[in-house]
Amino acid sequence: MKTVSRKILTTVATVLVSLTFAPLTSAHFMVAQHGTLNFVDDGVFMVLSLPTSAFSLTDDDGDNAISMVEFNTQRAMIVEKVRGRINLNDDLTSYELLGLMLSPELDHDSVRENVSQVVVMGKFDVSESQGELVFTTDLFGSTSDEQKLEIAAKRKVKKLVQEVELTPERRSFTLLPAIAKN
Repeated sequence: MKTVSRKILTTVATVLVSLTFAPLTSAHFMVAQHGTLNFVDDGVFMVLSLPTSAFSLTDDDGDNAISMVEFNTQRAMIVEKVRGRINLNDDLTSYELLGLMLSPELDHDSVRENVSQVVVMGKFDVSESQGELVFTTDLFGSTSDEQKLEIAAKRKVKKLVQEVELTPERRSFTLLPAIAKN
C-alpha cells in the first residue's frame, strides 16, 4: 500500500512541478527590443532581440507573417545584414562579430508558428582596442513599438552597468571607459 501511495504522490508532485514550470518553456529568450553587451576580459558578448521587420524579410506565402520555413530560407541574408549593420568600433578598428548565432523567437500570440523576433548573439574581441568604443546599429522594426532598442552594457566584475536606448534618431552610443576597459 505504501508503494502505491508513494507512486501516486510522486506522480502528483511531478505533474504539479510540470504545470508550474510549463509557462517558462514558452518564454522568450530575451525581451523584445532589448539587448546586453557583457564585457568579460577582452571580449564583448552581445545578445540582442530584434524584430523580424528590421530585416525586410520576404513573406513568400502572403500571410503577413514570417514562418520558420521563410526565416530559414532567408537566414544568409539576415546574417549579412547583422554583420553589416551592427558595429562595435574604436578610433582605429571596426571589430568583427565572431561566433554569430541567430535564434528565431516564435510569436506566442499567434496560433501559427510565426517568427516575431530574432535573437542575435556573438562576441567582439576588443583585446586590441584603442580609444573609446562605440556601438552602432540601425536595425529597427517597422512599428512604433519596434523603433527602440534598450541595451545594458555591463562589466560584472566591476559591478558597472550603462543603460541606453537606441532609436532611428540615435543609432549609436559611446561606452563608458570604465566598462569598456579591462
